[in-house]
Amino acid sequence: MKLRIPDAVSRSISVTGRTSEPEKPELRRTREQNPESPVPIWVFDESGGPVDLRFVERREQVVASRRQRALFLVGTLGTLAFLLAAVGGYLLSPLADVDAVNVIGEAALSPQEIQTASGIQLGSPLIAVNEIEVERRLDALYSIEHASVLRRWDGVVEIRITERVPALVLSSGKHRLSVTADGVVVSDQPEDLLLREVRVASLESNGTIPKPGTRVRPSLVSLVGFASALPYDLAVRVTAITIDANDELILDVEGGVTVIVGRGNDVRDKLSAFRTMLGPQIDRSEGCLIDLRIPMSSVMRRKPYCDPPAPVEPPAPADLPSDELPATAPAT
Repeated sequence: MKLRIPDAVSRSISVTGRTSEPEKPELRRTREQNPESPVPIWVFDESGGPVDLRFVERREQVVASRRQRALFLVGTLGTLAFLLAAVGGYLLSPLADVDAVNVIGEAALSPQEIQTASGIQLGSPLIAVNEIEVERRLDALYSIEHASVLRRWDGVVEIRITERVPALVLSSGKHRLSVTADGVVVSDQPEDLLLREVRVASLESNGTIPKPGTRVRPSLVSLVGFASALPYDLAVRVTAITIDANDELILDVEGGVTVIVGRGNDVRDKLSAFRTMLGPQIDRSEGCLIDLRIPMSSVMRRKPYCDPPAPVEPPAPADLPSDELPATAPAT
């Protein structure tokens, strides 16, 4: 909107729009010398209507402020775009690629095999290494219990390995499996001669022998957990461990005593009862069998009653004397 300021204001219009007397020259000079004077200065727009000059100045200030904000916003967005482009260029440049993969922790697999299984390629962008995905790939390996991956911005990826530790060797015929305490098969050709061997009536699970990385059948998992949880002071007194065809755990203890543990439930109570039955307060003279299947009511059998007596079959009638033959009812 174009405004024109007359060379000489012959009259002033009050705020109420009424016409006042022509402005006196001395009042004009006073206002020009003192711009803060409350007396309004009027200008005229294109339509010829009066407009207070202060409104015009305020409008110009608002327009200038909006222009400054727009310039600031454009400058800020441009700076952010430049920074993002610079950061993206750095992350995708050879300055931020994978220079080395460090494997920390002992494992059955070599560092090169672990790097291959992780899928990390030397020279690939470091930002492209998905730590969670790499950990998932490594945890799927049968010999690794847990893997943690850390990206370092100096171009190094650290892989920390926690290897599965076998606790027992399960043997059945020609099959031998080293398993962890939770029943995961580590190897089907165990070479560690220091592991305790457990004789099992059958290792089959759904008709097949478990492969490395899989678990034995659930009924064996709890028994393996019990056998591996034996404290040292009790384990040294166990001479042999067997799992029979009914999936019940049987321990041979020094002194010729057989301990029937049964299934792998109530592990804590059975261990406590086992410790009590082998303690000095129990007289085990002539003892041959300890039954822990009900841990709160453990039973010890002594010779010659180690085995329950075989049921006695009644003799056949032909073997009985005539006076001992059962009487028959008279025919009617």
